Amino acid sequence: MAVEPWRFCAVVADSTGNTLASRRLLVKHQIPLAIMLGDCVHHLNRGIGDIGKLAAFQSVIQVVRATVALFHKSHAGHAALKVARSQLGIGRGLEAIGKTRFATLVLSAASVQRNTPAIKKVVNSRAVTFKTIEDYFQVQSTRKTSNFESGLEQFLCIGLPVAKAIACLEALDATAADVYIYWHAILYALGAALTNQRLEYEGTIIEEVTGIMNARYRQLFEDGNIANDVYLAATYLNPSLSCAFLICSH
Repeated sequence: MAVEPWRFCAVVADSTGNTLASRRLLVKHQIPLAIMLGDCVHHLNRGIGDIGKLAAFQSVIQVVRATVALFHKSHAGHAALKVARSQLGIGRGLEAIGKTRFATLVLSAASVQRNTPAIKKVVNSRAVTFKTIEDYFQVQSTRKTSNFESGLEQFLCIGLPVAKAIACLEALDATAADVYIYWHAILYALGAALTNQRLEYEGTIIEEVTGIMNARYRQLFEDGNIANDVYLAATYLNPSLSCAFLICSH
């Protein structure tokens, strides 16, 4: 049984060359009344990728990658970490950085931060030798451990709001209005983090992160190739979001 074109209200896909062209052709020639939308979750994930490429976070991300890889490849290290986690009451272990799941760079960094006490316990026990990362996980604080831990916190305070929003927007019942609300919630959280004096972000980091997120915002909501007014309209027309709309619009 054929499904009539009028039953489709929107077309959603990421904005790589082929998918963007296919989306445009489908709306132009097959379903002209459908709303053409970019993949907001993929768009947010690309923003995280841009932030992860900043020079300020490269050393932190390298340590995160090396730590996860070493413990995943070493059976003795994995077993020792499991014991240390149990002793310290740490539930989840280390998470790898994947290519198919969104925001895994942030989730992996968060897992290293969560498991840092257990990693320090393993590294300093000398039961397993990890020479490439041991300087960053000393029980007695050194410049390297302090710089890594503060850099990791800086990265996560920027990345976690985006990762959490991605998880919410992947829900089956997420709407166009949710995209608008969560995007503005992200911007608010990032603004609070970047101006937090305790985190001590350098001016260049603030400018670069702000520039990345502003560019991504314009692409989706203003004049970009995937921009659409449906997000604003859906928020305005949803009576349960009237207060949130007023906050975002200011």
